[in-house]
Amino acid sequence: MYGRNGNAQAIELYRILKGLPTLILSLQEVDGQYSANVVFWGIADMVLPDNKTIFTISQSELTLAVLRAEADQKINRYNRNNVPLPKDHNIQIRLEELLRQEELKKRNASPEDIEEMLKDEYYDKYSIAGKENLISQERNKVLSAMLQIASAAFTDAYYLVTYNIAPWIPELCVKNPDFKHPQIMELFKNIFDSLLTNPAGDLLNTPLRYALVADAFRQIGFNEYASSYAKKCADILHNLMRNEKATFAPQHYEASRLLENCNVTVMLPKQIEAKPKKKLIAATGFDEKFLLAIPLGNGVTLEMIKVKAGFFMMGSPEYEKERSNDEKFHRVTLTKDYYLGKFPVTQAQWRAVMGYNPSCFEGDNRPVEDVSWNDAKEFCDELNK
Repeated sequence: MYGRNGNAQAIELYRILKGLPTLILSLQEVDGQYSANVVFWGIADMVLPDNKTIFTISQSELTLAVLRAEADQKINRYNRNNVPLPKDHNIQIRLEELLRQEELKKRNASPEDIEEMLKDEYYDKYSIAGKENLISQERNKVLSAMLQIASAAFTDAYYLVTYNIAPWIPELCVKNPDFKHPQIMELFKNIFDSLLTNPAGDLLNTPLRYALVADAFRQIGFNEYASSYAKKCADILHNLMRNEKATFAPQHYEASRLLENCNVTVMLPKQIEAKPKKKLIAATGFDEKFLLAIPLGNGVTLEMIKVKAGFFMMGSPEYEKERSNDEKFHRVTLTKDYYLGKFPVTQAQWRAVMGYNPSCFEGDNRPVEDVSWNDAKEFCDELNK
């Protein structure tokens, strides 16, 4: 992937798999730097993006983090048991470093500056002798966690942007405390920032997506990140409220409700009741049960059935009677599940969604007729909303 042909392998995979959400994630080490590179497609009409580096971390940074963590573990264990600290070289260096950290804080130095100064000042003081295996094991654990977080973040982003499903990262963090490491969570935030940026300006779903991510961060105690996403959500909702022609949907009210968990309040005007035929699905998740009887208003429902991805044989074999010449028997593959109306759309269903009935042979339970292809497409667009 990184030879003279550049992105050639990714382009070939994209040619074969462009109908499927796909993540290509690779890790390489060059001159003491670990870099994770990613190619991702599958959200809406996303074309093949460039190969991007999503994180870079040096061997020296990881080594320092391992030695600090080991010293902290020993210090905590001895203090917990009220036992005097041993004359351990790493422990003494760590205590000296912590005192220096307090001194720098009193001088109002920024956390980034403190970390940079301490890294330069203390890296060479720590003893690495005899700890090579420990460093290797812990380094692999951190890199593995970062790759898992990257995979989870892109998967979360796909389901969030496609179905408005809340991120599952908090569940991973509960199962694996290593994922709550600030550096790993910063990686997650950076990935989401890039994928949630919405060039199409989807004002219907974007506030809810920001609110769902904010709530997910809040649940695991990362309040700084939660506040950041909650503010982005609140800004969009406030801008909508300034627009006199704006219409508010259940997605907006659900976003407003989630913001309250993050101590942010946005009181939206109640406009849904004024337009019952425009009532939208509250997209807090992709609920398959909802599709068994979608409420369209006035007691009218629409039933959908799931068609699973897979292959089937299209056409007819040559020995079939009254077969046409264009019915070649061939295999067709569906790359995605989709939902299909179980019955023809009735006149009552059409009226509930579109507000009028174009049919000549009227009857609520009769199929709607006298509609063009463009009319049918407009019906689907309204139903999707």
